[in-house]
Amino acid sequence: MKFYQLPLDEHMDQDIIDYLNNIPRMRKAEQVRAAIRFMMSQQAGGNNVNFSNNINFQNEISATEEKIIKKKPKKLEF
Repeated sequence: MKFYQLPLDEHMDQDIIDYLNNIPRMRKAEQVRAAIRFMMSQQAGGNNVNFSNNINFQNEISATEEKIIKKKPKKLEF
């Protein structure tokens, strides 16, 4: 039997953390395996899973892009 550790971000993955915390300990691995198999079956059928649906993740990307856009170019002095 193989074991994998799955790091989760407390902000981006809070929904997953809450879900896993509400599953009995003996059923957590079963639920993760079922989710992975479901994703694999969806991708095999041409229904790709969209990983960018996480609203918090999208907000973090938008905030980062906004900071980059708002930066003014430095003036070059000769």
